[in-house]
Formats: sequence, structure tokens, C-alpha cells
Amino acid sequence: MFRNAHDLKVLSIGPRSETELFMLYAAEFHPDNVRGLDIVSYSELVDLGDMHHMPYPDNSFDVIILGWVLGYSHAPQKVANEVMRVAKPGAYVAIGCERAPPKERQKPSKSGIVLEGTYFESTQQYVDLFKDRVYDVPVRHEVHRKMQDQTCHVMAVIELK
Repeated sequence: MFRNAHDLKVLSIGPRSETELFMLYAAEFHPDNVRGLDIVSYSELVDLGDMHHMPYPDNSFDVIILGWVLGYSHAPQKVANEVMRVAKPGAYVAIGCERAPPKERQKPSKSGIVLEGTYFESTQQYVDLFKDRVYDVPVRHEVHRKMQDQTCHVMAVIELK
């Protein structure tokens, strides 16, 4: 946890409802400093907008969370560019995506929908999106070798310059 969490500006991309925002409040981030951004929401705590064209000024946030949304983008580099634009120098970016094994990617879900987007196999793919702005990657969660044929998560926290 950040020692000065209450002072940090946080953007949660794709929270849809307030649940993720309430978890940030519980982690001592001040509610006035937390924004949510999603293309659909019923909550006034979540700004309506697109992660490819964020409605925020440059250098606005100390922490940016992309929780299970980047994989829905067909243009993840555009999202990363927007994240870098709205991130303050030294910001932390947390990214998580579900990683489906190749044989599962085109199968319809229980609802009959085939989800399309970008598949991430490793945290290095996240790091590569941020290029020369990466200072450090203090957290990496890769697909374990024994889980290559299962759906699992790829997660990283990237510290930007």
C-alpha cells in the first residue's frame, strides 16, 4: 500500500460499477481523488468515456488501473499512449488480462458470443506497449508452465518514468 494513498490521483479504467472504486477507498485512496472510466455505467462515480480517447488532461493520475479491459481493445497501443498521456511522471500502471490458451480463443462462451480483442501471453507484451516510458516492473504474474493449456491471468504493475 502507498504511504500517501490519500493524496494520490487514481484512475480505474473499466470498473462498470462502483465495486472497484469502493475497494480503492478501502485501501485509503481518497474518494475525491479516484475516478472511474467506462463506456457503460449506471454510476455517477464512473465517467462515461472510451479508454482509447480519455477525457482527462495530460499528467492527471499517479495510479492507473486497467483491470481486465485491455484485452477487449483492438488497438492496445492507442490505449497505452492515452495512459501515458494522462499519467504523471512516476505513475504506476496496473494491468491484468485473462489469457486463454490458443485452442480456446475462438470458442463461443456459454452465451454463444466469441470475444474478440487482443490476447496477451506475457507481461513483456504489456511492457512493450509503454516502450521508453518504463522505469521498472516491480510486479509480474506470468502464466505458469503447468497452466499453458488453461485459462488464467497475466498481470503486471509498471512504474513509468
